[in-house]
Amino acid sequence: MNTFALIITCFAGLFAFAFLAAGCMSIVAPDEDESAENRRKLAELPSRGLAAQIQRYCYSRYLASRYLSRIGSHWCTRPQARRLVWIGLVFFVTALISGQFAAFPR
Repeated sequence: MNTFALIITCFAGLFAFAFLAAGCMSIVAPDEDESAENRRKLAELPSRGLAAQIQRYCYSRYLASRYLSRIGSHWCTRPQARRLVWIGLVFFVTALISGQFAAFPR
C-alpha cells in the first residue's frame, strides 16, 4: 500500500505541476492585440546609442513585469486556461492526500 501511495503521489505531483504551469502560462501570455501594441511602442523608441538601448531594455523589462495585471484581465476571457489551472489544483490536492498515506503508513 505504501508503494502504491508513493507512485500515486509522484504522478499526481508531476501532473499537478504540468497542468498548473500550462494554465498559468496560458493566462499570463499576451494576446495578439497586446503584442502588436507592445511591438509598435518598442519600435517607436530610438534605436541608436547606449541610452536608447538602455531605454529599450528598461521598457521591455517593464512589459515583462506586467504579468500580474494580465492575470486579472485574462482570467475571464480564457476558459481553457482556467480549466487547466483547476485540473492542476485537483491533481495537487490528490498528491497531498496520497502523500499522507505514503509518508505515514498504517
